[in-house]
Amino acid sequence: MMKPLEKYVHRDLSWLQFNERVLGEAFDVNTPLLERLKFLGITASNLDEFFMIRFPSILKESSSKNLVPPSDIKDQILTQCQSFKQKQSKSFQFLQTHLESAGIQIMSLSRPTKTQLRLTESIFKEQISSHRLELEPLAPNSFASVENLQMCMIFEGSRFVRIPREIPNVFIKRRARSSYHVFFLDDILMIHLKALFDSKKSGLLLRLTRDADIEVDLRDEDPAAIPDLVRKSFSLRERGIPTRIQLRGAPDAASLDWIQKHLKLEAKQIFKSDFSLVLRNAYQAVNEIKREAQVKKTLVFPPLNSQIPKVLNKPHVITSQLRKRDILLHHPYDPFEAFILFLEELVSNPQVRRIDQTIYRTDSLSKVTELLKRAAKTKKVRVFIEPRARFDEINNIQLAEELKNAGVEIVYNLSKLKLHAKITLAELVKEDGSLEYFTHLSTGNYNSNTAREYTDIGILTANQGIGRDAHHFFEAVSRSEIPDKLQKLVIAPTKLHRKISSLIQNEIQAAEKGLPARIFVKLNSLVDKNLIDSLYLASQKGVQIRLYVRSSCSLIPGILGLSENIRVFSIVDRFLEHSRIYYFHNSQQLYFSSADWMPRNFFSRLEIAFPVEDSRIRDYVEKTLIPTYLMDRIKARELNRSGRWVRRRHLRKQIDERAQGTFEHLMLTAYRGTSLE
Repeated sequence: MMKPLEKYVHRDLSWLQFNERVLGEAFDVNTPLLERLKFLGITASNLDEFFMIRFPSILKESSSKNLVPPSDIKDQILTQCQSFKQKQSKSFQFLQTHLESAGIQIMSLSRPTKTQLRLTESIFKEQISSHRLELEPLAPNSFASVENLQMCMIFEGSRFVRIPREIPNVFIKRRARSSYHVFFLDDILMIHLKALFDSKKSGLLLRLTRDADIEVDLRDEDPAAIPDLVRKSFSLRERGIPTRIQLRGAPDAASLDWIQKHLKLEAKQIFKSDFSLVLRNAYQAVNEIKREAQVKKTLVFPPLNSQIPKVLNKPHVITSQLRKRDILLHHPYDPFEAFILFLEELVSNPQVRRIDQTIYRTDSLSKVTELLKRAAKTKKVRVFIEPRARFDEINNIQLAEELKNAGVEIVYNLSKLKLHAKITLAELVKEDGSLEYFTHLSTGNYNSNTAREYTDIGILTANQGIGRDAHHFFEAVSRSEIPDKLQKLVIAPTKLHRKISSLIQNEIQAAEKGLPARIFVKLNSLVDKNLIDSLYLASQKGVQIRLYVRSSCSLIPGILGLSENIRVFSIVDRFLEHSRIYYFHNSQQLYFSSADWMPRNFFSRLEIAFPVEDSRIRDYVEKTLIPTYLMDRIKARELNRSGRWVRRRHLRKQIDERAQGTFEHLMLTAYRGTSLE
């Protein structure tokens, strides 16, 4: 909890609060049981990434970079993480009990049934012991060979075996028509591994987390050398300094001291667990069970029957429709297949002579990839790939090689800035020889998997001003230059931060003149100190500010004389809120963007904020989309002036709304009653 007079929340303490809100979904009785297990798995995956990426920076960063002095931040973080582990344990035990009643048994290490022991023995023989499991003497350098997020087991304090990472971390066995057994790898190891090595006792199971925040400088590199350079950097990630140890078993004091000494960790960086160390794979387990047709409908969310907008459902008419008006795509309510139809039409249209597209993250079996390869047979196709997209580096290199083999021109982003913008451009040659541009811009990646699970927002447009800007953007990036002199698109790192600052200042000036002044911003993270200070000043001048921030928020609302006109909300629900929206009422400026309000987005990445100029879409955002978010009193939490996230109070004589449910209803009714109807 923050003190009321503090002006900022440290970004990482705020992020831990976000993970608490995710865990809250695992406790929510209104969320189906299997989905609650999935949320629990997400919290474990989130913590893995936190200790790989953010926690190492806490160990390195200087006080000049912090909004909050760093002297005790590390201790606060570790204390909160230890406490959070206990909440995860409580949630796991609760879900384990109630899922068993629903026909899904997650094995309990303390009380396995005879059937479970028989099944685990079969799994161990067939899928685990067949891998290379070598017992080695335990030595001071033993952990040097343990890779990031790899498990190993110590027997009797003197012997040591690494668990190959290619072994699955979770196993699903069907019991009956709609009943299943779920086994986590570490539970099976704790039961059966000792017999393989003639140990009288179960060993001490250890899972190591390392610093994976590896940045690769590609400037002045030969593009042909990029794949090998990225692969080399990937291997470095597996050998970063240890940041966390998770343990299962009953370690004695001597073992703990030995581990702590040789891994150079503090005691708080060692997490003893009474539940699975690979709980992140609960997410995978739930998805596997959900794919089974017999799974009980009450255990999972009902399917989202997303429908393609009617305007896109007729073949070979999309470009003609775009000449009349822009088209809004609000994923996942509008399916990703809507963009695929747009791309298919571009590929099949002989007048389209060039297609350019950025890729930051994509799925391995993407329909997008197949269309781009097909297009390369008759058109010039350039794909601008960011080879440093964290945790997707190898996927992106493999994709680049696949596309290159199909005739696609691959442009690696070689500047020091990561290419984070999401944009596709088609260049069409009209009958009179003139050029016409069709553009897709989005807040999310070209990834059909995440498009089903993240909320993102994008626009298809034939706005020629935007198209020309997009053309200049791609040409500049192809030369490893920062795009400049754009008329409509606002680019980071050169213009975006200043643009937002000026728009906030405009609302301040309007408020000083007694004019209506309002700001609505929806982001993943808000940690930029300068913009936070600008929002504080705007609040003091009377600007009404509403912020939706999914995860880290360093701003504290509701402080008298500082931020009393600011309210901050956050939604954690079925879909991950990923869209970014900037709305400034007095200047009537509305932007969607790939950028959060963080220094890295403003100054270390190539980002795009794109204006919403179609009057129908603007009207929908102003009168429907923004109010829908603001009326959510079911899933939305509010940040109070003490720095705590609390449930919003219910309003009397009014039915509480859930924003994601409302957006789904709007899609199913073809946006009846809105400007998009």
